[in-house]
Amino acid sequence: MREILFRGKRIDNGEWIIGYLCKAAFLQNRVYILSTCYVAQVCDARSHELMSGGFAEVDPATVGQRTDMRDKHGRRIFDGDIVKTKYGRLCKVAWFSSEQYSGWDFDPVSEKRDPPDRWDLFYARNLTVLGNIHDNPELLRSTGADIGDAAQDVMMPAT
Repeated sequence: MREILFRGKRIDNGEWIIGYLCKAAFLQNRVYILSTCYVAQVCDARSHELMSGGFAEVDPATVGQRTDMRDKHGRRIFDGDIVKTKYGRLCKVAWFSSEQYSGWDFDPVSEKRDPPDRWDLFYARNLTVLGNIHDNPELLRSTGADIGDAAQDVMMPAT
């Protein structure tokens, strides 16, 4: 079974948290993420008591779902990430839905014409996560040519 994960920036400290999305009326319509690490601790301890640090309120604008793909370095790709193709083109990862198709889309940041890597986008081994639209908005204004392949090690920690 596929694990559906989300990430979001914590309200209390601005750090990213990855886990399960929680939003309900009894939570006053706030958005929370239950950390996958927390779930593992609860299962290991066979306890149903809440442990501190595993349940965090997040900024709803930063919440993004995992795409179930990993880039060529093994990093998870999430909605809102900015990826670089093997040809240097930058794309924003986003959910697309129409009457004919629904799925993850790679929206070009700079070029709107069909590039040489048009179909290579669907092969994660051709992608490198450079950052995301929340922490690295400057990438949305970049052409990709000015960003080296080593930039991902500084900009995006492994997830």
